[in-house]
Amino acid sequence: MKTNDTDTAAVGKFGEKAAVKFLKKNKYKIVATNARAGRSEIDVVAKTKDTLVFVEVKTRTYKEGRTAYSRPADAVNKSKITYLIRGADRFCGEYGTKYADFYKRFDVIEVYLDGDGPKMRVKEIRHFENAFGRN
Repeated sequence: MKTNDTDTAAVGKFGEKAAVKFLKKNKYKIVATNARAGRSEIDVVAKTKDTLVFVEVKTRTYKEGRTAYSRPADAVNKSKITYLIRGADRFCGEYGTKYADFYKRFDVIEVYLDGDGPKMRVKEIRHFENAFGRN
């Protein structure tokens, strides 16, 4: 069964909300969600101590994303990484010196869901800290 764009968007939004909840539970302070910086969009910007964390959230339903060949984080390819780094630079530029003394880090959070529609629930969350950096 193929999902349509609306279903995919709903799954993505649900996953982003779950990721924010997960980060808060783990003592991160949320700075922004769906932050637009130029043409880039950063799913979650959070901070912990002296680190500003840019988080890309990838969500899949458990049945479609849990194979030996495909993990949600695999969708964060070289062009996506470039896009996220540029977005982070623009985000920091828009705030001037507010975050100048913070370390910058890029994380990926995978969210696996069970169920469909209103019965969706989080099955598993995997957090990859410092998933990539500048080359």
